Amino acid sequence: TWGIMKNPVVLLLVLAAILRGIGLDAVFAWSPFYLEETLGKGHLSAGFHYSLLTGMGIISAPIMGLASDRFGRKVVLVPGFLLAAGFSLLTVFAGEGFLLMVVFAGMGLFSFALHQVIQAAVLDVVGQGTEATAVGLIFGINGILGAASPFLGFLVIDNFGGYGAVYYYAGILTALSALLTIFAPMKMAPRVGAATS
Repeated sequence: TWGIMKNPVVLLLVLAAILRGIGLDAVFAWSPFYLEETLGKGHLSAGFHYSLLTGMGIISAPIMGLASDRFGRKVVLVPGFLLAAGFSLLTVFAGEGFLLMVVFAGMGLFSFALHQVIQAAVLDVVGQGTEATAVGLIFGINGILGAASPFLGFLVIDNFGGYGAVYYYAGILTALSALLTIFAPMKMAPRVGAATS
């Protein structure tokens, strides 16, 4: 199992997935508290914003998957990570009005879709017969670290200025994921239907 990690592309992508996952787990865990306790939103408004955070991937996931199949994983992953980081870093500046809704929707567009593209990128480079092992490795590591992520988020909240600090934390981790992905030497994906005659 761990032999897969000797591949530098897999290692970089798994590390990118881990950092992104830790940040995203913290955002999911602490956003309700930020919306209600920091911004003073009611349950209905907080629930609406949270639904944007978790539900916009229904729209983006198939589009990003198709784009990564056609144009390559890195073409989707790097801008996706950077945009996700940007939206996260803008959250506190967005205040509590319409701009916050836009920011949460923006974060939601990249919440789950990027992880699926990372999985596809890993499957592109692992040897045949180890695909399930590679995906299981990503999920396993993320699951273990995900259990600790809310606690890490609490430490950030407690030491760096309240619930809003979680978004800076997640944004920085996601930007690091983008940096790791930039250095992962992925090939362009073959174009759909390119070899038909």
